[in-house]
Amino acid sequence: MSGERPEPDRLLLVAEMAAEMRANEKTVYRRIQTGRLQAFKEGGRWVIWRSVLLAYLRKGVPVEDDAHASF
Repeated sequence: MSGERPEPDRLLLVAEMAAEMRANEKTVYRRIQTGRLQAFKEGGRWVIWRSVLLAYLRKGVPVEDDAHASF
């Protein structure tokens, strides 16, 4: 055993989601609006569990695919 503890899961705000995704906040909002990101409102703010976001990112969905979305 390495002695390292796994980081506890926590809720991320949109700015933190964008940082983890290496994308801008508009991309995050688009993915929330289309249901691609399983975020929810907490206290009037969009949040997502970090573990859920990391699982989404492991699927390998490119950020660039939103560049051509028409909203």
